[in-house]
Amino acid sequence: MTESNFARVENESDWDVVIVGAGPAGGYSGLLCARSGLRTLLVEKQKFPRHKICGCCLNSRAVGFLKDAGIWSGILTAGARRLDGITISVRHQKLVVPLRESWSISRGTLDQLLVRQAVEAGCVFVDGVSAQVAGPMTNSGQSLRRIKVGTREVQARVVLVCDGLGHSSLDSQSQLTTRIMHGSRVGLGGILSPVDDSPSDQSDSKQIQANTSRNEFIRMIVGNHGYAGLAPLEDGRLNVAAAVDPEFLKSMNSPAVALLSLFEEAGELPPNGMAAMALRGTRPLTQNTSPRSLDRLLLLGDAAGYVEPFTGEGIAWALASASLALPAALDVCRNGWSRAAALAWERAYCRSISRKLGICRLLSSGLRRPWMLQPMITFFRMFPSATGMLAATVNGYTSQKDAA
Repeated sequence: MTESNFARVENESDWDVVIVGAGPAGGYSGLLCARSGLRTLLVEKQKFPRHKICGCCLNSRAVGFLKDAGIWSGILTAGARRLDGITISVRHQKLVVPLRESWSISRGTLDQLLVRQAVEAGCVFVDGVSAQVAGPMTNSGQSLRRIKVGTREVQARVVLVCDGLGHSSLDSQSQLTTRIMHGSRVGLGGILSPVDDSPSDQSDSKQIQANTSRNEFIRMIVGNHGYAGLAPLEDGRLNVAAAVDPEFLKSMNSPAVALLSLFEEAGELPPNGMAAMALRGTRPLTQNTSPRSLDRLLLLGDAAGYVEPFTGEGIAWALASASLALPAALDVCRNGWSRAAALAWERAYCRSISRKLGICRLLSSGLRRPWMLQPMITFFRMFPSATGMLAATVNGYTSQKDAA
């Protein structure tokens, strides 16, 4: 957090929008709100840049939102790698699913780029400080929502909560209920050393050409107790993200041993260095929080609910929820909060995002039953066009205009 931004938080207590969490949902919300002329404060408890456990994939839906915002060229310049498909390995069988307009980029790079664009649009960003949402207040007849940012209390016409699965900023909001679904898996993630020795002294245009011309694939390894996805990053490292059964993880000597067992079950060789790699864990992945709105407060991205992803849905859901939140935030800032505004947000969220969550629940169910995947692989091999239809169903893009 820069001293100048900290000073603004100290001296300015009244904001149109306060956004908690600077992941894809928070950074994109900050960009959209600032561009719309709203006085916007974005708060992140970790210091930037920082690594996040994530599959690091941008599917065609996510790419569409980034293009809508006019920042896709920056993503390419930052080194995004084009993905041609995903290979799914299960019980010594393999299926290749083609992907359209899919890319890979580290969360550290993506999140920082989104925040930079938001700041350039006028958003005030502070990092390394926590936020805690308090109750509503009335000031000169104007209802506001109070937020404690570090030791300072500020107020906003609307708060967008984008701080992930734990949404720790809402600890004092007893009206909210988070339900962890039965059988939810936990996430594991880490980074492996470079798998590609691309020259680092190339011009931006040559580097973009190199990153977009090579054939790259996500590797998905499916076992009886979880699955792992491996994707190349912009700097040649390999991102590893997995979803595993908690009890299975406890029974292993280490998280790395748990991942190695998935590779063995699938009949695949693990990448070099996996046995010694450092892995971080997450909370249970599949959960739902309700309601998704309170007085002058909306939950976005993972904070609203999450399902085990397939190929980049998590980031796409985050960007979609931010896009949907913009008209709601504008309405609240101009006309005040109302129950109708809350219902409109809930309807828009369900229409645009809940259906995608449902599809991923079905896919996740299949990944939990490797014996079911074997006949599916046989079917898709017989009818290759069906794999493209599957990917299109999951990754289908809806423009910001249509989503709203």
